[in-house]
Amino acid sequence: MRSMFCVSALRSLQELADPARILWGSDLPFVYGERLRDEVEHWEKYDGIDATARAAIEELNSVNLFPRFAPAGAELKLNLNDSDGR
Repeated sequence: MRSMFCVSALRSLQELADPARILWGSDLPFVYGERLRDEVEHWEKYDGIDATARAAIEELNSVNLFPRFAPAGAELKLNLNDSDGR
């Protein structure tokens, strides 16, 4: 099965949305097995994003969106570009 990961789509998303509004994996919640490994591998190889934005996309943005599911001691409200917390 072909990967859904598309560099041009991700670059376009980055042009349209603040990194604080992007969540990793939210568009493919039922992917598993080899397909999931392929998606993760493509994401890890993607070089169009810095480490701070990557951490936000992978975990912090979802913690901010769903704080009751945050692991104990998780840091909330990492905003990459917004000064007013939106």
